[in-house]
This record gives sequence, C-alpha cells and structure tokens, in this order.
Amino acid sequence: MEDLTELKRLISISYGIQDLIFAGHHNEIESGQQALLEAFSLELGFKEYLELHREFLLSKGVHSEHLNKQLENVKDLSRYFTQD
Repeated sequence: MEDLTELKRLISISYGIQDLIFAGHHNEIESGQQALLEAFSLELGFKEYLELHREFLLSKGVHSEHLNKQLENVKDLSRYFTQD
C-alpha cells in the first residue's frame, strides 16, 4: 500500500482555512496542482482521489451541500489553472 501522507497534506492545504473552499486563492491552486500530480505519481484512480477529498472535508465537519459543491470544484479542471 502506498504512503498517502504527502497527498493528504497537499489536499488539506488546497482548501481555504476559514471557508474550506477548494483552490480559491493562488497558493491553494498551486497546492491543488501538486496534489493532482502526486495522485498521478501514486497511480491513484479518480475515485480514490475524490474519496481523499471527501474524507478531508468530512473530517472538518462540513455539511453535505458544501461537501458536494467542493467535490464539484475538485472535478472542475479550470480550478487547477492560475492564468485564467
């Protein structure tokens, strides 16, 4: 089993501390990019990647509406780009 520690760390810092919104600011976008690259290097599937985001958000006690919105943000490829 692969070590997911770094990926989990990157996922956690790809969300705003106060609002828990995925990739809302430049440094969070960069962390999101790094998390995606780490997931690729670990050869994780998309479902596994999303599950790690889900687990992080649930550990923070978010409501289901916020959880679903943020998972949609994670799936939105445009959120990983800083130049647009």
